[in-house]
Amino acid sequence: MRCTYCDNSVPDSSLLCPVCGSGVGNREQTVRASARGTTAAPQDGSPGLLWYIALALLGTALLLATIGVGLLGAEQGLALRRARARELGEEYYRRGLVHLEEGNHLLALAEFEEAVRLAPDNPEAREQLGLLQALLGDEDPSSSEVSADALLSLYGEASALYSEGNWPEAIMTLERLRRLDPDYRVLEVDEMLFDVYHRQGMDLVEAGELEDALVLLDRALELEPDDPNVAELRYWISLYLDGLSHWGVDWEGCAATFRELYELNQGFLDVERRLHDALINVGDLYYEEGAWCVAESRYTEAVSVMVSEAASSKRGEARDLCVRAIVEAPPTETALEEPSGVVTATVTVPTPMPEGSFVGEFLGYAEADPTEMRIRVCVVDAAGQRVPGAGVDIAAYGWRSDPQMTEIDGCCDFAGLTQELEFTVGLTDLPCESAQAVARWGTEARVDFSER
Repeated sequence: MRCTYCDNSVPDSSLLCPVCGSGVGNREQTVRASARGTTAAPQDGSPGLLWYIALALLGTALLLATIGVGLLGAEQGLALRRARARELGEEYYRRGLVHLEEGNHLLALAEFEEAVRLAPDNPEAREQLGLLQALLGDEDPSSSEVSADALLSLYGEASALYSEGNWPEAIMTLERLRRLDPDYRVLEVDEMLFDVYHRQGMDLVEAGELEDALVLLDRALELEPDDPNVAELRYWISLYLDGLSHWGVDWEGCAATFRELYELNQGFLDVERRLHDALINVGDLYYEEGAWCVAESRYTEAVSVMVSEAASSKRGEARDLCVRAIVEAPPTETALEEPSGVVTATVTVPTPMPEGSFVGEFLGYAEADPTEMRIRVCVVDAAGQRVPGAGVDIAAYGWRSDPQMTEIDGCCDFAGLTQELEFTVGLTDLPCESAQAVARWGTEARVDFSER
C-alpha cells in the first residue's frame, strides 16, 4: 500500500511510513472523525452547542456592560471628589507659602500637612512639608507654643472672612486655628464654626451638592447637637436622597418618601415636581394592571400637588374606566326562593316615618378647589338647632364609608373622594330617610337632615 501523506510505498504490515513517519490510515480515520464531529445542527430543530455558547457570551457581554455603566458612574463621582480635594489642597498649599514667607513656621506646617493629606500627589506641597519638618526637627507642632500674635492674626482673618460671608474660607481658617490651639477662644471659635457649617451647608443644598452638605451639617451638630434648624435641614436632605435612591426602581416607595418631605417642606428643592412625577408613575403601574380606581386616585394626588395636563388627562381616562368597571360589575348572587305554585298579588305600602325621624335632602353644590370633591352633611333637630355627635356615613355600589360624627356645628365633611358617583347619605344612629348626592370635581355637595 501507499502512504496517504507522502505517497511512498509502505509494506502492508507496517503501521508507520518509513519515509515521513506518519501513521498509516490516520489521515483517513481523522477525516472520518472530522466528518462525524462537524455534523450540522440536530435534525430535530433543537439548538446546537454553538448556539448555547453564543447565547452565554451575549449574556455575559450584557452583564459586563451593565456593570461597566455602574462602575463608570461611580468612577465619575470619585473623580469629581478627587478634583475637589486637589483644589482644596492647592488652597492650603498657597496659604502655607504665605505663612512661610511671614516666618510663621507652625502655621505653614499645618497648612502643608493638610495640603498633602488632601492632595498626596502634589509634589510641591510634599517638598515644602519635608523641608519644613527638617527645619523644625523633632518638635511636635501640636504641643508647641504658637505665638499669641500668630493666633490673634489667624482669629482676625477668620472673623473678617465670617463678616464677609466667605463661608468656605472661614471654615478653613477656623479649623486651622482649632488644630493649632484647641483652647484658643473656644466659645467664639465654636460659635463661628457652627454658623459657617450651617450656612455653607445651606448653600451646598441650593447648589445640589447634598452629600457634601450633609458632611458640614453633621459637623455643626457635633458642636450643637440640639439645634432644631440644622437637624431639620439634615432630615430634609436625607429624605430627598432616600427618595432619589428609589427613583425608577420602586415608585411607591419613592412617592411615599417624597410625600413625607412635601408635607414637611413643599418648597424644598424640586420636591414638588419629584412627588408629582413619582405619583404619575405609580398611577401608570396601576393603570397597566387594570386597577383604574387606584390609578385615578394617584393621578388625582398628582394634580393636587402640581396641576399638569398629563396628570389631568390620565386622571380623566382612569376615572372613566373606573366608573365603567363599577357600573358593569356583576350583581351579588342571592339565593332565590322556590316558587310555591300559588300566585298572589302584593301591594307595597310605604312605611310611614316614625315621629322624630330625620329626612335627608340634597341642597345643591358650593364651589370648591378644582382638584377636590367632597360632601358636607348637617343635622338639624325639630327646633332648628344643629345636632352635634350624630353619626353619618355615605355609600355607593356596595362600598360604605366609616361613620363620621357631626362637630359642634352639627356638620361633618366627607373629603378625599376620588370618583364622580352618586352616593347614598344616611345617619347611623338616628332614624332617617336617606338622601342621594352626586360628587363632582371642584364642588362641595351639601345635604341636610331635618327632624320631622
